[in-house]
Amino acid sequence: MCCARTPAERHPSVRAVSQPAGDMLGKAIRQNVIDNVAKLASATPILSAAVERKKLRVVGGIYGSPTAGSIS
Repeated sequence: MCCARTPAERHPSVRAVSQPAGDMLGKAIRQNVIDNVAKLASATPILSAAVERKKLRVVGGIYGSPTAGSIS
């Protein structure tokens, strides 16, 4: 059943951070960036080869806004 799954079952980033206590949202965001950097670095043979030859570096980042969550 598609809808019976928990968020941790649907999203690898949530599953990876769901065990330890702490800021679950922050950990999930960070893990999502890590997962997507790895996925992008190996997405195609061209990208994989460029990363391997150190011609390309895939990096991730998290942008924090001081007004995050507020509506103006």
